[in-house]
Amino acid sequence: MINLQKLILKGLVVTASLVTTSSATLAATFSGDLFYTRYLTDPTNPTSVKKAVYNYDDIAHTLTLGNRISIANGGAGDGMVFAPDGDLIVGVGQQVQKVNPDNGAILSSSAVGTNALHLALDPSGQKVWGGTEGPVGTNTPLAEIPLTPFSNAIPRPLTGDDKFITAIAFDNAGTAYYTAGGDDVNGSFGIIDLNTFTTKRLLGNIPSAHGMIFDPFTEDLIMFRHNHITQVDPKTGAISDYALPTSVFLDGGTADGNGHLFVADAANGNLVFMDYAASGQVGAAGNFVATPFLDTHIDDIAPLSGPGSKRVPEPSSTLGLLVLSAFGFRSMWKRHRAQKVLHSVVSN
Repeated sequence: MINLQKLILKGLVVTASLVTTSSATLAATFSGDLFYTRYLTDPTNPTSVKKAVYNYDDIAHTLTLGNRISIANGGAGDGMVFAPDGDLIVGVGQQVQKVNPDNGAILSSSAVGTNALHLALDPSGQKVWGGTEGPVGTNTPLAEIPLTPFSNAIPRPLTGDDKFITAIAFDNAGTAYYTAGGDDVNGSFGIIDLNTFTTKRLLGNIPSAHGMIFDPFTEDLIMFRHNHITQVDPKTGAISDYALPTSVFLDGGTADGNGHLFVADAANGNLVFMDYAASGQVGAAGNFVATPFLDTHIDDIAPLSGPGSKRVPEPSSTLGLLVLSAFGFRSMWKRHRAQKVLHSVVSN
């Protein structure tokens, strides 16, 4: 039986009529709020946390962005996730702030002791993990930030193949994957045991090993950095890579759980949007890609699906019409998923 509530909680919002093809695929307009951070502010644009409504028509392949709405200004913003209580958790240099997303009030601050850049909500919902960046070989503890109550970070020194972590993402089984990378060097991708804080590198010399998410649509990990978006299947090791122009410099991003990717281009202020719903691979030819301007100095985007995403209200009964179409779409894609091929692997 399909759990409609679970389907809606994964981020599906339909605001236009449905079109069902012979393959029972879903065609609709997808919309939602993009909460994003800015790493640099100025007197003419002083807000570090903002949001904009997006609308995407997957028939016409058009993406529009609404007015940019200021939320808060607590300093240079970096990583950002939603806490289970609905507040935003924002990395701001050597502290993490708890921010009301409705009025921008900074409710509390947590001292980290090191730069808390990319953030990840633990599957327990009781803590947030904060990573940093640096040259390979840097020895910097991972930050564990308690949420109940929200308090100062606990430093967790690392052992194993990598001694610092930039980003963490959890798969459906709760396995923790990490990246370790800096601004100007390639990085590592691996698994971390969050009981012993031991890292095991799976891939090295990866250009995109910096920001990272778990994508519930493909059940793969997706990384962003420099001009690369890289998708890794943790079960098979298959890799799909998409390279943008070298003028692009990607940082953080998110996926909506419906085959749509949103990534911040920190160099140009553009939103890199990709529709890979039909292919299931970010590197596949034929994916729709758009790069509209979002804002200056953008850094990260709050999750749209999975742990750390904004809670969605209970679905209404009228959305029951989605079930058969959405089910057919995922079934078709899962058949395609079995045909994934290895595009490129760069390892130590």
